[in-house]
Amino acid sequence: MNRIRIEWSMIWNVLGEHFNLAGCSSNGNISHFALEALRQLSMKFLEKGELPNFRFQKEFLHPFEVIMDRNRSLACREMIVTCVTHMVHSHADKIRSGWRNIFSLFSMAATEKDERIVEQAFTTTAEIIGDVFPKHFAELSPDSFHDAIKCLSGFACNPAFPDTSMESIRLIRLAAALVDKHSDLINANWEAIVEGLNLLKICLVLGHPIWIKGWLPIIFELSCIVNRCKLDVRTRSLTVLFELVKSYGAKFGDDAWTDFFKIIFRIFDFGKIDELGNEKNEWMITTCNHALYAIVDVFSEYYISLGPLLLPEIYKQLYWCVEQGNELLARSAINCLENLVVSNGNKFNKQMWIKQLNN
Repeated sequence: MNRIRIEWSMIWNVLGEHFNLAGCSSNGNISHFALEALRQLSMKFLEKGELPNFRFQKEFLHPFEVIMDRNRSLACREMIVTCVTHMVHSHADKIRSGWRNIFSLFSMAATEKDERIVEQAFTTTAEIIGDVFPKHFAELSPDSFHDAIKCLSGFACNPAFPDTSMESIRLIRLAAALVDKHSDLINANWEAIVEGLNLLKICLVLGHPIWIKGWLPIIFELSCIVNRCKLDVRTRSLTVLFELVKSYGAKFGDDAWTDFFKIIFRIFDFGKIDELGNEKNEWMITTCNHALYAIVDVFSEYYISLGPLLLPEIYKQLYWCVEQGNELLARSAINCLENLVVSNGNKFNKQMWIKQLNN
C-alpha cells in the first residue's frame, strides 16, 4: 500500500478490469469474494486520502459501478450499496473525486424496485446532503454537486416509493440553500478550473459560474421531475421550483433567466403533450395551469429585469394556452394576462403597449 499513486494508477488499469470480471461472475461466491476484496482495498486507499489534481479515487471505485450495472444479482447489488454506505460513514471527510462514483451508484440504486436497496441508498444520500456537504462543501469536485442533484432526481422519479420522492424534493430544496450559502466558493472554484484557458473561453465561462454549477442543476432536475412523474410528485416539484426561483431569483443574470424560461416552457412542449394520450387533458388542467400562474407570478416579481427581456415569450405561451381547446386552461391564460397587465402595466413603455394591444 506504500506505492506512490502513479504506480497504483498503472496497476489498477489491470487490477480494476480483473475486479470487473470477477464481480460480474454468475457464481455468487466468486462475485461476493471479489466485492469483499474490492471493499477492503478501497477502504485502504480512502484512508490515504487524495492529493490535489489526482483522481485515483474515481479509478478504484469504478469497478463498483461496473458491477452494479452488469450484475443483476439482488444480493450482490445490496452488498455494493452496503459497502459504499460504510465508506461514506467512515471516510466522508477524505472522499474527493470518489463522490461522482458514489452518486452514480446511488442513481442506479434509485431505479430499483427492492425496498431495502432503495431505502439504504437514499438514507445514505440524505446523510450526505444533510450532514456531509455542509461540512465539506469546499472539498467537492466541480461536478459532484450536479451528480448529487441528479441522484436525488432519480429517487424522486421512482414511482414505487412516493414518500422517498417527496423527501428527495425536500433535499433538493436543502441543496439550494447550500448553493446560496457557498456562492463565493463556487465562483472561486470555477475561476481555478478555467485558469490557463484562453481569453475568449474565460469570457464565455466566467460570466455565470454560480448559475452553471449551482442553480442550473437544481432547476433542471426539478423540471425533469415535473416532466417524468405522477401528479402529486410533479406538483410538489413544480411548487418547490418556483419557490426557489422567487427566493433566489434576484441573483440571476439575463442569461440565467433566459435559460430558466427555456426550461420551464418545456412543460408546454407540444410534442410531449400530444404523446400523453388520455392524460393530455389532466396535464393541461393541472400542471400547465399551475405552471402558467407561477410563471406570471415570477415574471411580475422580477418584471424590471424580465420585462424587456422576455415579455414576447410570455405572450406566446399565454396565446398557446388559449388555443388548446381546453376551457379551464384558456380561462387561466386570460386571467394571467389580466394579472400581468394590472401588476405591470404602469411600467410598460410605448412599444410594450403596442405589443400588448397587438397580442
